[in-house]
This record gives sequence, structure tokens and C-alpha cells, in this order.
Amino acid sequence: MHKVLLVLFSALLSAPVLAQKEPREYPWERTVKRIEADEAKAARSKKAEQQREDDTKKPEKKTDAENKKDK
Repeated sequence: MHKVLLVLFSALLSAPVLAQKEPREYPWERTVKRIEADEAKAARSKKAEQQREDDTKKPEKKTDAENKKDK
């Protein structure tokens, strides 16, 4: 009888402890998050690169227009 009560008591105590654990993160979930982060980073760097290219092209166009006016 004591052993049965001990087993039941221990099972009742461990149930809330198990319920409070954080959900397990599987390796493929981490991989998906990493891929999404890499894609977002690539998109940001691509936008920044395009802006830099646009910034470098604009002054060239202005100087070409001034050269044409001078001729």
C-alpha cells in the first residue's frame, strides 16, 4: 500500500513539472529559422548594394550631361 501511494504521489508531482517544460525545438526548425534569417540578410544587403550602385551612377550621369552642355 505504501509503495502504491509513493508511486502515485511521485507521478502526480512529476506531471506539472513535465507540463511546464518549454516546447522542444527540432533541428529542422532551427535550420528553417537560419535559412529565413540568411534570406532576409541577403535581401537587405542586395537593397543596400543597389542603393550604392544607384548612388554611384547618378553623379556619372550628371557629369555626362554637363560635358554634353559644354560641347
